[in-house]
Amino acid sequence: MTSETSTTSLAPARRRAVLSRELRRERCEAARWALASGRPLNLDAVTVILAVRSFESVGEGKPFHRWTTHDITSFVWGSAVGWCGANGIEVPADLAESMWSYLAFVGATDRLVSGSSPPGDLLDALGEAAGLTRAGRRSRSRRAQPAAEVRILRHDPEPAS
Repeated sequence: MTSETSTTSLAPARRRAVLSRELRRERCEAARWALASGRPLNLDAVTVILAVRSFESVGEGKPFHRWTTHDITSFVWGSAVGWCGANGIEVPADLAESMWSYLAFVGATDRLVSGSSPPGDLLDALGEAAGLTRAGRRSRSRRAQPAAEVRILRHDPEPAS
């Protein structure tokens, strides 16, 4: 796939991103958890999430598993997209849904460290930032929703006698 601004072919994250052994193990654990929980988790998307979080963690000197509601919007729409572009990686279309599953996994497995927001708050913030439903799924577009039936009731004033 090529972008509109570049003739260079963009690769899926699993082909180009390099994860440490520990991060590959976490990707496998997250995928198993998501499968057992009935949650969507795209392996390219979780690869991007782990690679970007590792890059930020090392660069900013903050714990890998510290997530705050403040981090969510800048991560999804800033860091992840920018990192993908800089590394010639296609931004996975379902990045936000996979991030919802990943954050649910991190919360369910008690990986969040001190200073993190509560898991429910993280998921709510992600839902708001990415337009996900309360179940962490992409909401249907307005075009896909059935048109509402509108009835116009006309009220004619009673004639004066």
